[in-house]
Amino acid sequence: AGAITLKVSSAEAPSGGSASVTIDVAGDRGIGAMHVELTYDPSVLSPEGVEPGPVLQGATMKSNHGAPGRLVLSIATDKSIKPGGALATVRFKVVGGGGQESVLALDKCKAWSDDDSEMVLPIETTGGRLSVVRPVPWIPIGVGAAALSVVLLLVATRGRKAPTGTACPHCGAAVVAGAAFCPKCGKPRAAASTCARCGAPFQGD
Repeated sequence: AGAITLKVSSAEAPSGGSASVTIDVAGDRGIGAMHVELTYDPSVLSPEGVEPGPVLQGATMKSNHGAPGRLVLSIATDKSIKPGGALATVRFKVVGGGGQESVLALDKCKAWSDDDSEMVLPIETTGGRLSVVRPVPWIPIGVGAAALSVVLLLVATRGRKAPTGTACPHCGAAVVAGAAFCPKCGKPRAAASTCARCGAPFQGD
């Protein structure tokens, strides 16, 4: 009863980018001071900065990340910290490669009550993780899409056949080359003036 809970959010970001996670605090007891340590994998993440959360209005927070893999927060107030929101936002630079991840764990956390007893309050913690996403290979995808477009264009062009035959002089329907009669009206095609094979002129009908 009366326990303070601390929870770290999870996030993902590309290699070389930045990512932020929050440390949220909840509980039903006023807090006069806190000591929070956040551990991470220094081969994946490098801390860039820490911003106090809304629940720390009027409180003082100092951060120390001199030890690789460990971020220490010291918080104190002469009033009271009311749990129920973001205690702090931690911004990391992602130095790891795609597919890696860092566990974000809370360690050696302590909280003292805001009354004269300065009682140490029990704390429950929940960690998070930050995953490094693999970059989308836009260049290979673009090259592949362009190649596919060329192939489709070639296939479409090959599928088009040049028109053959002529139009029927009687009804205008298309008549296949070599056909003697129109497939639509049944009338004979208009006779050419010369033979297509030997070039001899036709006589009469």
